[in-house]
Amino acid sequence: MKNNDASLKGISKRCIDKRDPSTFARFLSSSTWNPFELNSRRLEYFQSLKQLRAIEKGIISLDDYISGKSGKKIKSAGWTYSHSKNKTVLGQNVVVLHYKDEKKEYGLNYSVYLNKKKSEKEGREFKTRLERASELIREIRSAGIKGQTIAMDSWFVTSDLISEITKLGYHWVGRIKSNRICFLDGQPLNVREFARDIPDDEWQETPLVYKTSKKRNPESTQYIASRIVDLKTLGKIKMVFVKETLEGAVKLFLGTDRLDLSAWGILKIYAERWRIETFFRDCKQNIDLSGYMGRTFIGFERFLCLIFIAYSFVKYLSLMGFWGRNRLKRGMTFGEELDNYHQLCFERFISVIHDVSSKIDDKSALIALFRHQFNNDKSLISNPLNDYMFYDLKSHILAAIG
Repeated sequence: MKNNDASLKGISKRCIDKRDPSTFARFLSSSTWNPFELNSRRLEYFQSLKQLRAIEKGIISLDDYISGKSGKKIKSAGWTYSHSKNKTVLGQNVVVLHYKDEKKEYGLNYSVYLNKKKSEKEGREFKTRLERASELIREIRSAGIKGQTIAMDSWFVTSDLISEITKLGYHWVGRIKSNRICFLDGQPLNVREFARDIPDDEWQETPLVYKTSKKRNPESTQYIASRIVDLKTLGKIKMVFVKETLEGAVKLFLGTDRLDLSAWGILKIYAERWRIETFFRDCKQNIDLSGYMGRTFIGFERFLCLIFIAYSFVKYLSLMGFWGRNRLKRGMTFGEELDNYHQLCFERFISVIHDVSSKIDDKSALIALFRHQFNNDKSLISNPLNDYMFYDLKSHILAAIG
């Protein structure tokens, strides 16, 4: 591990000093770099910057996603149950932590889940999704991220994980299954039955915060109520009940240790959990999160690390005012921000071509210069490319400069 530390520091310094991105590319393509170490350094760096530092008012979302695969020899893919499809599917299942506050958001860390049979086949230690979630939370705590509220779906609301979250100094808000048992005057009943006894005057009509039905109009309202409940295995927690109409049935059950918050505040925190879903969508649509086709396990873990770095880099540029300084409109979505970055890269490329070509008249000499630089000062006989891709690029450049 110490050797990895030394190589990372040395290569990073050379990349900055010599402006040599190919050096870092060679480092990433080597067989020794540790993706989790690199991701930890990213988080530690973020915590050192005021603009990127996670604050206690922030919300950490915990969830997992599945990328469907068809190749049975992909070592990072296994059979696992998909809640969205209500069946077992073959795919890459990843548990993820995501951070968000009023100004910023980015992925924190990740862990690849394999079922027990596939783990044994690949010679890897089997850990449940809950155990992997616990590890992820301990990792961000070690990186200095502490005190936030963790929002999660009902799958993760278990006594062991809640105990770990509390022990590490975090709060939690999570969905509660309607058949969970609570106690009223010492008598057990499920939370759905408990909610039926809440009188009408305790239900508060509020603007729509969390949609419990896809058909609901965003301008409609919903009704919420809260109670302190003695829930089996979790003890005394504050529960929030949400329904679409006063006469209707409860559609959403939430639980939390945040006894100080109002029902409205708790519901808003849980609604922010949806940002991890848009994080998955943005990464899949724009930086090909589901596109990994390699077979090796370490390759997939490194791929995820680079996805997290790429997403964070674009968000970093936005937070640092990079678009405005370059006279570009700030993107409203991640895709628009990424388009800004592509635009600036292309403009930078045009600028380099212009600056160099103004000093070198001969086309062959210009190409030889680029080949010479690309191959790290190794001499190489160069000839102009005779390829349709070159002429397409040339036409794009000419069109861009009028």
